[in-house]
Amino acid sequence: MTMVQVRIMGSDAERVQVVARELLELVRHSQTLRHGDAETLSRRGTGARVYVDIAPADGDTAGPGDDVVIDAEVVTAPVPRRRPRARRALPPGA
Repeated sequence: MTMVQVRIMGSDAERVQVVARELLELVRHSQTLRHGDAETLSRRGTGARVYVDIAPADGDTAGPGDDVVIDAEVVTAPVPRRRPRARRALPPGA
């Protein structure tokens, strides 16, 4: 059976762990999915990556050419915009 690998990653290791725990809890209670062991890898700096294999509970039901639909929403804080710096005026005659 072919499993699909899901990667959860971000720059805040604690938040990555919380999201991974919640996602695995949802899959654990699902009647249609099952998951393997989650593997946590550290990233440079403060981030983390969590990998987990997920598959249909009743076997590999998707065949080649079957449509796969993924519905996802990404929620991120807006990136603050830089205020343009004031430029000095050119000297007279320049």
